[in-house]
Amino acid sequence: MADGVDSALASRLGFSMVYAMGRDIYVTQQPRQQGKNQIVCSKDTALLMKAIRNREVIGISFEDNEIIAKVLAAAREAEKPVVVNISCIFAPRVSERYRNIGRIRGLVRAAMIARCNITFISGAKSADYLLSTNQLVEIAMFLGMPEDKAKRALAIMGDCVDS
Repeated sequence: MADGVDSALASRLGFSMVYAMGRDIYVTQQPRQQGKNQIVCSKDTALLMKAIRNREVIGISFEDNEIIAKVLAAAREAEKPVVVNISCIFAPRVSERYRNIGRIRGLVRAAMIARCNITFISGAKSADYLLSTNQLVEIAMFLGMPEDKAKRALAIMGDCVDS
């Protein structure tokens, strides 16, 4: 979603700010030079390890929610959040939806065991698909996070972008 969200809608959803992908935050498959506020999404261990060391990368995401223990340990050490895109939970086909939920639950469980910071993004294609803070907290709890950690997970992305 590159359009952005007006402050009135963000407020109604319970956020002080909604970041737009492609404008405020960039999701890339490998770290870019001079690209601020990047989330690197990949299955490649070496690429994710390189991204964790990059200052301009604010978080890492696992393509297809594949768990890589070595990367989780490095992310915890570098204090980079593990970014979980929940848009795949709303897949139109039921079989895909159940598979995606299972994979995300496994990733959340592994990240919590590794004591990583976890944050959730809606991955909304437009403002019509955005979720409120309460909806995101409920989804995080459904995926296995305790309520207090789920609420904290929503603030992590703002902390990373604003710092």
